[in-house]
Amino acid sequence: MGLRVLLIILASWVPIEATASSGFRPFPHFSLSRYVTGETYILDIRLHHLRPEQVQVEVKPPWLIIRTDHRQAEQQASGFPEGWRFVRRYRTAQQMRRVTLPPDADADALRREDRASYIRIQVPRRR
Repeated sequence: MGLRVLLIILASWVPIEATASSGFRPFPHFSLSRYVTGETYILDIRLHHLRPEQVQVEVKPPWLIIRTDHRQAEQQASGFPEGWRFVRRYRTAQQMRRVTLPPDADADALRREDRASYIRIQVPRRR
């Protein structure tokens, strides 16, 4: 009987970040995919709960540096018969990755294409 009660409690437990009313989204992050075509190095940055404008890409030879700085805040005031209740929640998430550029990459000609779910970085090869 004790195990049954424990399973019911665990099944009904939902973290506050996952509730629809809290407004918090899952942890924002990105992932990378790299490949080479004949003339271009391509880096796809897959966005997970981020928007393209939240991602900064900069070149510091020999690296390509990708950063995010995501902040989310929520403040609510709810009236109850016994008085006011305030809820404040703050969340920050930062991520930084350095990708080494190949020696024949032309970093000055880097192109960035923003899409809804990913960013594509194209770096042409020097001839």
